[in-house]
Amino acid sequence: AYSTLVYWYADPQAAQPGGRRLFAPLTLDNLTPGPLRIAGAVEVEDHVVGVEERVLKEQYADGNELSGQRAVIIPDTGPVQINIPSETERVVHLTLRMHQLRARYFDKVEIIDPDGRPLTTIKYDRHGGGLYPVGRVRLKAGDNLFTVVCSKRAVFDCWILQDVPDAEPDEAAEPNEAA
Repeated sequence: AYSTLVYWYADPQAAQPGGRRLFAPLTLDNLTPGPLRIAGAVEVEDHVVGVEERVLKEQYADGNELSGQRAVIIPDTGPVQINIPSETERVVHLTLRMHQLRARYFDKVEIIDPDGRPLTTIKYDRHGGGLYPVGRVRLKAGDNLFTVVCSKRAVFDCWILQDVPDAEPDEAAEPNEAA
């Protein structure tokens, strides 16, 4: 890596008075990667509806990097609605990314689709890396209010949406079979 930088940035003429630089000098800001952003993610903390949630504003929380440098603490006091907006009607594989806490903080989360049908119940898995497949769901254009019920308070980071390109126009929601 050093030789590559020297090759590209060590123009001998640049150090001379009036010499021209081929590239802007490197700075710490140029070399520091940005915060974690996940393709197809919808940040939960921006879409919780009608509840006093507590937003965790950290890039790293207990060694886990949070998408968008934030997450939200969902209480165990009852159902909470979380919007998943969509620009178009589509079918997606839905995954919930949660802060990978110990089991004493997160036991299980029931997820109910916008039509009020139970979609799946995810359970704590210390080997899951914080990613919990929810299932294949149909999102309508606009707002899609999913309901979550936590058995213990839980830290939600983001929903990850992966389009299903071969979905039928009238395909219904399909829960995660592993849940």
